[in-house]
Amino acid sequence: ALIFLPRYEDVVQTLFSTAFTSKSCSIFLELFIQTMPNTLVYEIENEDQLYNYIEQVGKEKGKISFMIIGGHGTESSLNFLDMFEYAEDKTKDVKDFKEQVNKKLDLIEQLKKQEEKYDLDINDKEDMIKRDLKKYLKESAMIFLLSCSTGEGENNLAQMIHDVLQRTVIASKKILCILDINIIYNKYRQIKNIILKDHETGEDKTLE
Repeated sequence: ALIFLPRYEDVVQTLFSTAFTSKSCSIFLELFIQTMPNTLVYEIENEDQLYNYIEQVGKEKGKISFMIIGGHGTESSLNFLDMFEYAEDKTKDVKDFKEQVNKKLDLIEQLKKQEEKYDLDINDKEDMIKRDLKKYLKESAMIFLLSCSTGEGENNLAQMIHDVLQRTVIASKKILCILDINIIYNKYRQIKNIILKDHETGEDKTLE
């Protein structure tokens, strides 16, 4: 299994970085790695690194059975950039999570015009096809987008990845919390399914 997480160079603990360095996220990843001991974890900051690691592992270790790709998501993109490196407000005191997420995602959209490579988005379809990444994945491979909203709407990022790689892609249709994730294993400790349900309301968030 492969896990891809955003790389953070900014030492200030902000909303963007703490989503992936929080205690709950750390516990989630540690438990996953304990269950899947052959897991490789990579920190990335652009889409080219994502493609290169998939190719490298596929060539050196064999075909990939499962991938987690983490980042902050919108319907059409998944971002690897530590956008707070560019933000003026680096406060630790975040009172309204959703409001702050939307504010910073707006900043991402502005930055995308200058630094598109920091996003994996629906406009990368041709690049992914040219890299022929699906040959490095098992036919039964599953891809989980550890991000918010990449399964929202019809022409979303999850659908684009599915169309290109022709593998199962699981993504959230709404804002995602680590506590919403339930990974189902079979008796051989292989991942059978991932279910995303709001841990407070029980609302199903899964797009598969």
